[in-house]
Amino acid sequence: LLGGLGGNPTDLGIKVQYPHFLPRVGFSYRLTDNDVVRGGYGITVSATPFSRPLRSFYPNVIAQNFVSASAYVPYGTLETGIPNIYGPDLSSGAVDLPLQATMYSPYPDHVNRAYIQSYNLTYERRLPWDMSVSAGYVGTMTTHQMGFWNINASGAGQGQAGQPLFQQWGRTGDTRRFDGYASSNYHSLQVALNKPFSKGFFAKAAYTYSKAMNRQDDEGWTSMLWSSPEVLYKNYGPAGYDRSHIFQMGFVAELPFGKGGSGPANAIIKGWSVNGLFSAFTGTPFTVTASGASVNARANQQTADLVGTITQLGGIGAGNPYYDKSAWARITEVRFGNTGRNTVRGPGWWNIDLSLFRQFPIGKKLTLEARAEAFNLTNTPHFNNPNGNASSGAFMTITGTSANAPERQFRLGLRVQF
Repeated sequence: LLGGLGGNPTDLGIKVQYPHFLPRVGFSYRLTDNDVVRGGYGITVSATPFSRPLRSFYPNVIAQNFVSASAYVPYGTLETGIPNIYGPDLSSGAVDLPLQATMYSPYPDHVNRAYIQSYNLTYERRLPWDMSVSAGYVGTMTTHQMGFWNINASGAGQGQAGQPLFQQWGRTGDTRRFDGYASSNYHSLQVALNKPFSKGFFAKAAYTYSKAMNRQDDEGWTSMLWSSPEVLYKNYGPAGYDRSHIFQMGFVAELPFGKGGSGPANAIIKGWSVNGLFSAFTGTPFTVTASGASVNARANQQTADLVGTITQLGGIGAGNPYYDKSAWARITEVRFGNTGRNTVRGPGWWNIDLSLFRQFPIGKKLTLEARAEAFNLTNTPHFNNPNGNASSGAFMTITGTSANAPERQFRLGLRVQF
């Protein structure tokens, strides 16, 4: 497989390993006229492209900054243009790696590509009034979840001198091996209540009780918080997006006003419909960190010590901590803290969206739809997680709301359909 730049093989000498047997099986069995059991199992291979995590390493991307004498003086002029940038010599096919440059690289012999096992078992029951209820177990497990592991990390108290590649070659930059070394799993109980649209009403409600565990939230473009072999176990914990309880309910209802009436007023009030969505869920977890100066370990996160009982106070704003801060202590010795990743949770949210709408026929071919919508109808704040840095004066304080759930908004609209 020769023919690449500088005689390098076109596959770069990497063999990608993953299961070649990818079964999928499912079944549905009707116990009675009103009861059905369904289940399934399947294996899929991760579709994460290698170009995503491996596109920004040296020398593919080289940052070069041109700093002026001050913030009020430009570095140069449009006439002189951008200064010349001198990159590495690529003619030989081999490039010397600067000792400080960050490097991303797979192992020279193979890469383990992630694969996902999915499984579920559900019981469904038909109820009166055209309704049905289902309850089931749904789970997934990812093996060889792909990401980076910094092989140039040092242990507690070792600093730069303890970096393995610094000891051998004087290298101080992060050196991140790309491979499928992590794993994750998800287990859930999912319950749903469904009522198809009939007699002017539709409703659907769903509740999920679940737990997602992993060593990193993303696949491919991500690194672990701890890279030293003796503390790799600290990475395993609840996923950053894990929510233990999720409840959602949506509905559409035709309003009964004006049915069967006549007159101008009746023409205005009849034919309106309302729909809404109610959501409520528990908060996401976060890590209680501390100053890294105490541990002095390259490419490793420092966490606080848990020294007491975790007590939720529920405070919001400066001077009102969400958790009792005395449960944690900063580290004064050269060691890692006794807590791991994502050990406590922030506040949960609940939200109501509501809309009112009606269609007005205009002749035979045109329809005018009038709509009034309210997002976050109750103007309920959706708070961010507390400050998790035990070395900060704002430790365990919530000072902001999420940009993903803004304040109450109203929207009025007219749409012509033809």
